[in-house]
Amino acid sequence: MGKLIPIHYFHNGIVDKNLYFPYNMSINDGIAELYKYRSYIHFYDIGDENLWKISLRKYVERQATGDLILSKTNNNYFWFYNIEPEYDYQKKYYYIENYYYVLNFELEEDLIQFILINSDIVSSEIHKLHPDHRNFTTEEIEKRYRTRQYY
Repeated sequence: MGKLIPIHYFHNGIVDKNLYFPYNMSINDGIAELYKYRSYIHFYDIGDENLWKISLRKYVERQATGDLILSKTNNNYFWFYNIEPEYDYQKKYYYIENYYYVLNFELEEDLIQFILINSDIVSSEIHKLHPDHRNFTTEEIEKRYRTRQYY
């Protein structure tokens, strides 16, 4: 049975990376080469995050044959809701949390089984916009969307 390993365990020294990757391989290279089967889940689709992590750990320990490395991507951004103010400092915006959980599976069979069980929440790619903002036109997105580097 497999193990669920959060990626920060490697970075903080909780788990020895040499047990999972060859000695001279970095963590990111090891994940890209040895855990190459990926699925993405948007945090918005999960519901209760703690219950989801518990059920994910149970799935990996009881049903998966390989290990799973769990990481999180941060695609947060600013979304302006008054796009044409009189002065630039009067722009008002929301800070939108938009992060995905990345599940790196060791075996393709585990990925297929996970997708069949959780087909309603699994995404095939990472989007830069929150699901509530994906129906806007490209002109609206250009006016309203700003990444963190601007502010």
